[in-house]
Amino acid sequence: MLIVGGIFVFFSGFIYFLFMIAWLNIFTLLGAGSDGSLIILGAGILALIAGVINIKDYFFTKGEVTLSMSAKNRTGLIKRMGKLTNASSMAAMIGGTVILAIVANAYELLCTAGFPMIYTSVLSMHDLSDIERYMYLVFYNLVYVIPLAIIVIVFSATMGKRKLTEKEGQTLKLMSGIMMIGMGTMLAIDPVLLQSPLVAMMLIAGSILLSLIITMVRKSLK
Repeated sequence: MLIVGGIFVFFSGFIYFLFMIAWLNIFTLLGAGSDGSLIILGAGILALIAGVINIKDYFFTKGEVTLSMSAKNRTGLIKRMGKLTNASSMAAMIGGTVILAIVANAYELLCTAGFPMIYTSVLSMHDLSDIERYMYLVFYNLVYVIPLAIIVIVFSATMGKRKLTEKEGQTLKLMSGIMMIGMGTMLAIDPVLLQSPLVAMMLIAGSILLSLIITMVRKSLK
């Protein structure tokens, strides 16, 4: 579990790092060749759309417009992961895990593009060297994989007894949707606000609080 999970965590961070380099270069090139404020505004609008879709997924799980992996693709990946335990050797298991990790993260890239897009758009606003920008991307992806690593460790320690339920997954979608709407609004109105650590912490705390209130109200109405 630790080997397979560790490989997945590594490739999740590595593929996102490459993905964010592409986003950063797009924002930097477009911003240099035209009005940068329009590019940031466009990123804000895209973040708002992604946030609305995530919130929609919380209330209405079915529908053609979604930012979630389809049940068919998810089931197929789970079956392939299960077959890894029957690999003929450790090398075969690691090789199969690497391939599945790349495929799984390729599926998820567009589903979770909102936050990397916001982060790289704000990063492109600063006059930094290439090395400094890439170090910020490395830092983002280190923070990104920490929760994934914790999940792998807990899952391995409990031998899979504790799993994320569908309702918990929907609540996370709601929270990320609210957060993206907040960030998208700031990008569209005043991008400088997102550079304030205090504003960022208030946005995160507000998103968590609002998500808890919505889930509690929804539960009480059932």
